[in-house]
Amino acid sequence: MTDRSHPGSTPLDRTGLEKRVNRFLSQPTVDAAIGELYRRLPPAAAIYLVGGAIRNLAIGAIHGYQPEIRDLDLFINRVGKDTVLSERFPADRFETTDLGGIRWQPEGCGYDMDLCLMRDFVVLVKLRLSPTLDHLLETLDFTMNTLVYDLKRKRLYERNAFSDIRRRLLEFNTRTFYTRLATCYRALLLRHKTGFIFSEAVFRFLRSEVDIDTLIEARRLFRGRHGKVMAEALLDYYDRVCTSHGYDDYLNQLRGS
Repeated sequence: MTDRSHPGSTPLDRTGLEKRVNRFLSQPTVDAAIGELYRRLPPAAAIYLVGGAIRNLAIGAIHGYQPEIRDLDLFINRVGKDTVLSERFPADRFETTDLGGIRWQPEGCGYDMDLCLMRDFVVLVKLRLSPTLDHLLETLDFTMNTLVYDLKRKRLYERNAFSDIRRRLLEFNTRTFYTRLATCYRALLLRHKTGFIFSEAVFRFLRSEVDIDTLIEARRLFRGRHGKVMAEALLDYYDRVCTSHGYDDYLNQLRGS
């Protein structure tokens, strides 16, 4: 699966990205935090790094610029039914998240770790899907996030992520949305972080399926989590989408900007 990129970008294949992820995880502070995580879980636990951090490493390798990595999304499987994450970490070192897990702050690591038992992942719970790697990959929101690295096996899994990262395209991986608000929020935020363009499907979703109440709530979330300046920048881009005469006009505006 070699990446035949456009001029100016760098080829990247699965093995190359596996090596980059492994080097990232081998940083002493990150390695120590992951070691602590394993010690707090049952011995048979499987841990998967998912999405953002891997995506940003891939963007850096392919395009030569890398969005900042601030946290690691880690999904956990193969634990007993009695395993409760909040009981395995100091109460002053974590907070609950919207995904159904916790955000843990390992001492001295430099990265927060968003931890979620796969069986508790809100999307799998809503869709009544069993907690398997295949189901996780099927339900991740955008193709560029369908990158999963098995920490024990040191193996990477993906679903069209390489192709769309190469094209700088923010495309749906699934049309089974958790909520319209979550999809709107994530699409605008990820576009801001990566600089990617919306696919036609995402463009049409934002124009036709985001109502005023959803937009008001998205504005509130952006301001609360990222501040007024960033919130306005994100919503200005949404206005660009809505005022375009169509998808071709949206693309032409981007080429001219």
